[in-house]
Amino acid sequence: MEKKRKFQEIVTEVQKTLPKESWALAIKTRIKTAMPKIPKPEPDNKNVDIDDFTRATADKICNIHFDNDKKDPKVLITQFLRGEPKPLGATVCFKSKEVVERFEKGNIFGALVAFKHEGEVLLGWSMYNKNHEVLPFSKKNAIRVAILRGLVDGVIVNSTPVSPSKKWNTDSGIEIPTKISAGFSMFLERVRRYFNKPIDNLDHVIGE
Repeated sequence: MEKKRKFQEIVTEVQKTLPKESWALAIKTRIKTAMPKIPKPEPDNKNVDIDDFTRATADKICNIHFDNDKKDPKVLITQFLRGEPKPLGATVCFKSKEVVERFEKGNIFGALVAFKHEGEVLLGWSMYNKNHEVLPFSKKNAIRVAILRGLVDGVIVNSTPVSPSKKWNTDSGIEIPTKISAGFSMFLERVRRYFNKPIDNLDHVIGE
């Protein structure tokens, strides 16, 4: 109710003080200015510091990626991670008796990114957490969070000579969720082929 009352006050003030042809733009501008600024999602990690310069860098890389006129595929590559496909039904071919099942793509729950920054190739990731993020999920938010993480944190792969299983952690000491790390292997191969150089914030630690 408070928000509605404030908006009505803006409308009334504009209509009293400005000519009719200016109402639409003036009302839209003043309401936008009056709205509290909602912070963009950021990595949920208290072990790293993200300053305004880093945020601006991530915004710049992200915006270029989503701007078709400025998009440079040599700067950033991405991969979205999805949940299990949802069955939609099946089609039967009467001649061959073949049954073709149809599926809907699973929902996106995270993103992997690799990008060039100041001569380095950096790896980043994000995973949507509806309990912490105030904004609805979007591909752009997922990529921005992954870029931020790539700028301020690294990835460590822990393994042993006798065990093929790997544990994935960040340099800051956060265990990377299995749903995310499961997508790394194929993505890393793609990154190495694409940029033709090692990933600078990725370390492989071989234990005993």
